[in-house]
Amino acid sequence: MKKLIKLDTTTTVTSRYNGALAGEILGQALLKSDTLNKGLVTVLPNILGTGALPKMTHSNTFAAYTCKFTPTGTQTYVDKALVTKRFRLDSEHCKGDYRNTFQAQIEGDFGNSQGIPTTIQEAILAQILADFGKSLDNNIWNGNDGSTQMNGFLTQFAADAEVIDITGTTVTLANVISAMTAVYNAIPEAIMEEDGLVMVVAPGVARAYKQALSAQGLNTYNFDKELDFLGVRVESIGALPSSNIVAYRIPNVAFGTGLESDLNDVKLTDKSDTSNDDVVEATISFNAGVAYYFGAEIVWSRP
Repeated sequence: MKKLIKLDTTTTVTSRYNGALAGEILGQALLKSDTLNKGLVTVLPNILGTGALPKMTHSNTFAAYTCKFTPTGTQTYVDKALVTKRFRLDSEHCKGDYRNTFQAQIEGDFGNSQGIPTTIQEAILAQILADFGKSLDNNIWNGNDGSTQMNGFLTQFAADAEVIDITGTTVTLANVISAMTAVYNAIPEAIMEEDGLVMVVAPGVARAYKQALSAQGLNTYNFDKELDFLGVRVESIGALPSSNIVAYRIPNVAFGTGLESDLNDVKLTDKSDTSNDDVVEATISFNAGVAYYFGAEIVWSRP
């Protein structure tokens, strides 16, 4: 049985990784989010602090023909703020937790090493990115606008009288069709045929809907079929609270980030270079925030 002996002179990983590929790494992290990976929002990069979402409406009014230009109708232009905040994610990783796996790989003890990172540094980054996406998705939808959270979509919906708010019920197999029908019927006619219309649902709603379709003999495939409801795309989002259903146009909702800016920072620091601690400290800092243009186009059903 091999024993791991720690020596003061031990150096096993690159001593410092410092953000040269920060944008690329953060891009990978963002794709761990259901909302971003499935393309369920419009991503606006390079926003630092507060960006502007332009809202323009125009009422067309015909006029009798004359030779002179005479503007008609009413045009309204308003900027809606998309506020991003700067966050950081710090974590500490004991190299001993990773070393045995990588030493075995180096010595050829694994017959098939596919999927095993080749360095401790890569393994730490992979773990951070996997957890990052879940936390980000929760912030996108449920953030309460506190110092450590975004102003999430559901928090904004609750404060917006224009959002079409449906008081629903706990969704079950018995009522999932009626719950989704209520949301479908509330979608404004003006956007019903627009590109990017989607209905996002909590995982339990998606599961019940699949079972309902199967009970009708409509979803009996031996693979996970893409879902729709009367032609409207349906997607499950893990961060949505139980029984929640939201319908909207993807171009109407936005995720802002400083992905390509200098404020994105990814660092790994091997503390064994400067102390007796056999740990790697990891820090990610980034900008992010969400907003939408037209509340009157959004339908939200919740218990």
